[in-house]
Amino acid sequence: MSDERRKKARVQRLKRRYGFTEAHVQHILDVQKGKCAICQHPILEPQDVFTGGIRGKMVKRVCYAVDHDHRTGKVRGLLCRKCNLMIAYADEDEKILQRAIAYLVIWSEFHKPDPEIEK
Repeated sequence: MSDERRKKARVQRLKRRYGFTEAHVQHILDVQKGKCAICQHPILEPQDVFTGGIRGKMVKRVCYAVDHDHRTGKVRGLLCRKCNLMIAYADEDEKILQRAIAYLVIWSEFHKPDPEIEK
């Protein structure tokens, strides 16, 4: 699929799913300064994406997700693929994400280098 066709399909999908135009997306990009709302990485930088299928290959594409609440359909912002998947795998459950943060904090505290051993 050509880049122009891909862009046209994306615009149609945004309109159908969220009632958005390109101007809506551009406004959110401006508010977020072109960065993922969570990790702050630039979301307009092309990323390696696998095209899938038998003849699939890695290509560079701009990939961002329109993050929305699946219960209400309300758009929350634009995310990079990784952050969008993180929220999806946590079933949009704040408690799961808070436990994940607590786990990382506890683990990093537990595994701090011991200065006595380093001598």
